[in-house]
Amino acid sequence: MGEVERLKLISAKEECEKHEARILKALGCLEPFFPLTENSINSFDDERVAVLDQFLYRFSKLQDCIGLRLIPALYEVLENDDRIIPFIDVLNRLEKLGLLSSVNDWQFFRVIRNNLAHEYPEREEDVVEALNLLFSSWDRFRTLYQPLIKKAEELTKNFKI
Repeated sequence: MGEVERLKLISAKEECEKHEARILKALGCLEPFFPLTENSINSFDDERVAVLDQFLYRFSKLQDCIGLRLIPALYEVLENDDRIIPFIDVLNRLEKLGLLSSVNDWQFFRVIRNNLAHEYPEREEDVVEALNLLFSSWDRFRTLYQPLIKKAEELTKNFKI
């Protein structure tokens, strides 16, 4: 692995860890309010809305960082292949290598992310449902991407940006 590849992995891993830390902090503040309802969300004060927004923003950023930076960088290093191939093929390969627990889980969380990113006021019920699903599935999401973080850490051990 060259220096450029190593730097890509370190940067992606550190960004993912930053987003996760902020998500965990937000979840700590929000946990007493789950499961959410339309009424409970509408009664949130500005501070609680800001924490909820932080949770959603960081989840979106974390998933984007994993999908756009960490996974491609890991694939390039592990397969010694920088060709552009369909993302589903990259996911399938990482699943075969034991670094991604489930391609279906990745797609499941991508759907949640997309549903939350395209919220519409008239579909508040759908947003609440997606938030509750994300909250109740958070440990499953962490289980999905932690092997990727660990592999990046293993590959870049003793190097910092």
